[in-house]
Amino acid sequence: MMIMSLKWRMALLTTLVLVIILVAFNSFVYLVFMQTTIQTERANLTTEVVQLKDRWREGNTTVTTAKQNLTQTIGKRQMVRFVTDNGTELFRVSNNFRTFWFPKNIQSTISGGVYLIDDEHILVVQKAAVLQNQSGMIQIVENVQDLDRSIGFVFGLLVTGSVGALLLTVAGGYWLSERWLRPVREIIGTVRSIGGGELDRRLQEPATRDEIGELTRTFNAMLARIELAFGRQRQFVADASHELRTPIAILEGYANMLRRWGKEDPTIRNEAVGAIVLEAARLRGLTNHLLDLASSEHPELLERETVSVWDSIERVCNSSAILNPNVHLTWGCLSAPNECLALINDQSLDRVLTALIDNAFKYTPDGGKVHLSCCMTETQVVVTVSDTGMGIPFAETERVFERFYRVDKSRNRERGGAGLGLSICKEIVSRCGGNITLTSAVGEGTTVTVELPQGKGYVS
Repeated sequence: MMIMSLKWRMALLTTLVLVIILVAFNSFVYLVFMQTTIQTERANLTTEVVQLKDRWREGNTTVTTAKQNLTQTIGKRQMVRFVTDNGTELFRVSNNFRTFWFPKNIQSTISGGVYLIDDEHILVVQKAAVLQNQSGMIQIVENVQDLDRSIGFVFGLLVTGSVGALLLTVAGGYWLSERWLRPVREIIGTVRSIGGGELDRRLQEPATRDEIGELTRTFNAMLARIELAFGRQRQFVADASHELRTPIAILEGYANMLRRWGKEDPTIRNEAVGAIVLEAARLRGLTNHLLDLASSEHPELLERETVSVWDSIERVCNSSAILNPNVHLTWGCLSAPNECLALINDQSLDRVLTALIDNAFKYTPDGGKVHLSCCMTETQVVVTVSDTGMGIPFAETERVFERFYRVDKSRNRERGGAGLGLSICKEIVSRCGGNITLTSAVGEGTTVTVELPQGKGYVS
């Protein structure tokens, strides 16, 4: 099966449409010109007949006089005759008019109009008249061959012009389609290069605001999203492999130690089993964090709805208070609780609050305090989580939201942290249209502020 390129299809389709238009237009012009030409010539002959009729009636013209006058005035390829009512032809005058153009066998039956006789167009115009006291019919017969030539010339001119227009249309259509499809070819080339890993390539956006420009801008936006997604995927794989490598190596080391010496030595066996259990728990926690982080990158899982922030705070705090009874957990609302409505969803908000409380618990010593509060602003609901823990150096407060980043890697590993909790919170809050910030001082504690867009209406 023959495959035709789009530019050729566009050029041929344009040509086909023009052919249809030209055929219809030229047919109309040809028919109108032909009819107008014939009607004009018929009107001229009719005028001549009327003038003869009037002249004969006023001057009592004889047959001889009529013939003499007509001989001087008759047109080329014309014949004039007068036929009485009983069919007798009184006279006939002609000028280069062939007898076979108007045979006698049809002269008695023919009336006014245009006739095709032996491939010749014959125009006949007749009027009732009186000549030499005899009533009859004045008849002017003309071979309109000259008119046929004019009509044929116009027809040839239309055909020639149409052929030239078609050739120009094919060439112009090909050139225009070549130009119009240039961005499409650039898109194809860019897509092929992307297959080779060049995700940073972009199409040059045209200045026009037409469909091609919109396609280019949409394609560039899609490329940006693909590059971002691939970048996140590469970063996720790199971070995950880096973080998983340490616990797996520890598990492997203790397992080998247990296999070599643990069978006979209870001390080594107990140490290895304890370390394996601890690292397995840490590995499970890290895996859960990675799954949470992966799920937070899917916008469809973060559909926003109006939820009660205060209800979520009470629910999460009541559950978290029993997990670390050595740290005093309190919560309150600085605005009317039933007015603290945010555009997020219950599952995502609970995940953020749980992660922030868990993070505060890890770095707050026994006897310390963790406090949650919420309040309303003109456009936002603000939730703060503050603790009296060890704090974070000022230079590192911005980096704590990076994936797998730990302020004190050794102590964080002892506490079981994976460096993903705040990263997950930032991802969720950002996708919901909010913002999260952190302020801290070493030895004084840390405060995390979450700003969420206000919800509309009320939650029962």
